[in-house]
Amino acid sequence: MATDIEASYKAKNKVNESPSPTNGIFYPSAAIIPNTLHTANITTFFGPACITTSERPWTIVDVNPAWEKMTGYSASQVANKQSNRILHVPNELSDENLRALMLSVLYKRVGQARVVNINAKRELFEHVFRVFPLSSDSRVSHYLGVTVFYRLLTTQK
Repeated sequence: MATDIEASYKAKNKVNESPSPTNGIFYPSAAIIPNTLHTANITTFFGPACITTSERPWTIVDVNPAWEKMTGYSASQVANKQSNRILHVPNELSDENLRALMLSVLYKRVGQARVVNINAKRELFEHVFRVFPLSSDSRVSHYLGVTVFYRLLTTQK
């Protein structure tokens, strides 16, 4: 169920809930990004969001309903799974952008990447996401990934 803020944003910006190869969805950036695991309530994010551990293999801890809708996977299907094993499709664009993102991640900094992934229906999609370090007990323990753009590239025939 959409909140009043979401409904207002969608109406004002003519947000299309069904992205296709000819259009995409831009998600508004959150005004306040949490910096601790304790304050990272991803259910409050309008767009897709995911929390992973901060160390390889970046195990998925939690996802929000928008992430479930974007990927076609439920939270129970991906919890405790390696994030890069579920959606990743090897391709030059994604691999290069992920290498750049990993430099930020290795230094526990904010990063951004544009990648092509595959959803549960085996459809390719492009998304731009930002990764924010989350601390717990004064050390980076998790990452918050927030999608800011999503576009479906292929459809099932």
